[in-house]
Amino acid sequence: MFSYSREHNRRIAKTNWKMIVSFMSYKSKVKLLNPKNSTKRCSRCGKINAPKGASYTCSRCGLRINRQLNAAVNLYLQIVVFSKFEAL
Repeated sequence: MFSYSREHNRRIAKTNWKMIVSFMSYKSKVKLLNPKNSTKRCSRCGKINAPKGASYTCSRCGLRINRQLNAAVNLYLQIVVFSKFEAL
């Protein structure tokens, strides 16, 4: 059951993620993503900004989006177009 309790968060933090990834890779193809700067990088132009609050505003292209949604789009783009992020 899902909860926001400290005990629940500690159990998740102590989980052996490497073992979980190895179990998943046994059955399917697993691709590990680098989450670094996923909330700071603009999903439209790639510029790294420092977001303030829950919204993200790019100073270069003017994109306004929820910060978590921006991170999800960036991680999706890493999966689909991985070569684009290797150059950045």
